[in-house]
Amino acid sequence: MLTAMRPSDPRYGSLALPAGFTPQDANVQCVVMTWPVINPLSRYHHALRQRASANPPDWIGERHDIYWHDEETMAEGNPTMALERGETMSTPPTLWVQGLPDPVHDYNDPDSDFQGNEPDRFAARYRAAGGNIEIANIEQATRAGNTTDHLVAAFCKFHLTAGLANTNKPSAA
Repeated sequence: MLTAMRPSDPRYGSLALPAGFTPQDANVQCVVMTWPVINPLSRYHHALRQRASANPPDWIGERHDIYWHDEETMAEGNPTMALERGETMSTPPTLWVQGLPDPVHDYNDPDSDFQGNEPDRFAARYRAAGGNIEIANIEQATRAGNTTDHLVAAFCKFHLTAGLANTNKPSAA
């Protein structure tokens, strides 16, 4: 999602292309996210709170530390916080597929003034920045199957077909 929101960010294009390759436009016509870690810093703090509880859940692990290394990186590479900082971002049409109940991704951040859960927080900020986002809540127990295939296919077909008709239009910024 962060790459879709920052398609021209030089940090993401810092590797030189092989000889003979021409630069490519990194704008996308739509995004589909499945239970994303959309706010890495908030989720990290959520995991730490859960880890310190009397009965830590099984999902608590060390992968977050290994991937992100430190909280500064979690804040910088954070789609939710980028929107909250008021960064100018591209906001392609987005579908968020979220399993419920999902204590790993669907929680309220007590450090935020937003009263809803993290999916709703991101969606509110995304819409405020001019983006169109749809959250499709599904039964958590079925999320690993093909329950959402029709939703994803219809969303992509609509936006990719519309994009082909509008290939000369720049994406939202």
